[in-house]
Amino acid sequence: MNKANPIVMPRIVRSRLVSLAAAPLATAVLALLAPIGCEQQSDKPGYVGNGPVGSDIFTHDDDDARSVNRFAVAQTANAARTDATLRPYHFQGAELNSLGTQKLDLMTKAERGDAPLTVYLDLPQDVDQGTRREAVLVYLKDRGLKDDQIGIVAGPNLNPDNLHLTAQSIKVSHMLDAGAPVGVNPEPAGAAPAPAGH
Repeated sequence: MNKANPIVMPRIVRSRLVSLAAAPLATAVLALLAPIGCEQQSDKPGYVGNGPVGSDIFTHDDDDARSVNRFAVAQTANAARTDATLRPYHFQGAELNSLGTQKLDLMTKAERGDAPLTVYLDLPQDVDQGTRREAVLVYLKDRGLKDDQIGIVAGPNLNPDNLHLTAQSIKVSHMLDAGAPVGVNPEPAGAAPAPAGH
């Protein structure tokens, strides 16, 4: 037994531990050095302009106006405006928190023509709804909306166009996955749709 090191590891165990510790380091070095030797030539396939296709996938600016980003923002904004509901977790006390302001910002980005922006406050009855209503109103006015462009309603958004059972959508999705043509009615011929609530 070695008195300087009371725990003696066999040589094979030490060499495996060293190789296990070196593997992530070697991978990181290779990942950093791999792009250094690449020569950019715009006349070769796989290149657009002076850069390779997809070269900016991880390095784009936040203000980048790529179509996929514009599409994602538009869809998120439309979803926020369709839901249009602020709940207790959108507030910190009587004030809007960052989640609440983010949702209101998205709602104002959704293009709905001249339709007023209606915000539903789905809050418990024991909460001071007046101060929260005022916080929403002030925030939207600070964003440039006028009184006639803002509607605030106490309670959940029960718009029947926004609420539906998912069973029908899931059934259609399974049919499309199985190869059914688009536009096929999942209900048998002449059958009425399932009653609401089932």
